[in-house]
Amino acid sequence: ILVFWGNFSNNQYVFHLYTASLILAGLLAVIFTRHFLAKQYNVPNEVPFSELHKSKQNNLLIPGVSETVKRSIPLAPISIISYLMIFTDTIMVGWFLSNAQVAEYSVASKISYVILFFLQAMEATIYPRLLNIFNHKQSHLQSFFWQSTALVIGVILSVTLSMYLVSEWSLVAFGNEYDVAKQALGLLFVADVF
Repeated sequence: ILVFWGNFSNNQYVFHLYTASLILAGLLAVIFTRHFLAKQYNVPNEVPFSELHKSKQNNLLIPGVSETVKRSIPLAPISIISYLMIFTDTIMVGWFLSNAQVAEYSVASKISYVILFFLQAMEATIYPRLLNIFNHKQSHLQSFFWQSTALVIGVILSVTLSMYLVSEWSLVAFGNEYDVAKQALGLLFVADVF
């Protein structure tokens, strides 16, 4: 981005750079994870990268990409989709709008993700308990489900309302020109609640 910064005022190279950087980050993450698994299972260095999922050590197979995704259902796919949603909207507005409008939208978008922080924190505590109740005390499952749902809705709505009330000051913290993003921020807050 720094290399092509001078061209951003005329052409939307940021779209291509942003997409390429996401793909590169994904590939590096896969390579790092596979390398970590290979070390964990003590696979010799001479085993090719493409053959790692076939390598046997202590009767264990290093899972391939599809097997890793299957084993991590439902949490990993949800996290991946959530992560992509953060960037997809920015990429789309980067393609269709000017740099100034993208900057306004991006700031509003990042502020709106404060709501998701609270949601993820609650999910991290509720999901394990929900799974535990499902496995050991199914008679309590329905009541816990509705209690946790009510808690999530209550917290998210109260955080959303609080964030909206201070949204103008939040935007001004980035500069007075960002105040025009208040309408977009309101729409993002509603979308985050759903």
